Amino acid sequence: MREPEKKTIDGVTFEVTPLGYAVGRKAFVRLTKAVGPALAEAAQGSEEGSMSAALERLVSSVEDSDLEWFADVLGKTTRFSTDGSKWPFLSEANRETLFSGRIFLFFQWLAFALEVNFSDFLSFLRSV
Repeated sequence: MREPEKKTIDGVTFEVTPLGYAVGRKAFVRLTKAVGPALAEAAQGSEEGSMSAALERLVSSVEDSDLEWFADVLGKTTRFSTDGSKWPFLSEANRETLFSGRIFLFFQWLAFALEVNFSDFLSFLRSV
């Protein structure tokens, strides 16, 4: 199993442990179903029109339930600290407190947690 990775974002240090195989596989399938149409749209070309169409497709295909599912799953393998002394898991209650009024921090953490879990796939996408 891979080691946890740490990253400090906006004064909060997150430690993400990669998901196990079974949950990771389910997360990968859900991720590709949610963002797959946008990736296909983007792969059709790098023209401004196709990129904006890809963004539009992404916004229309990702549901709040997808974000909540990923937050629940990845929150169970993420610990965080604002001062270096306490390292609680990123439970629903902790997400409510930590991300209240800081929604961009939520998306930055989510991107980091996805990178920790799917770095090989994301590297492949960058090379295509």
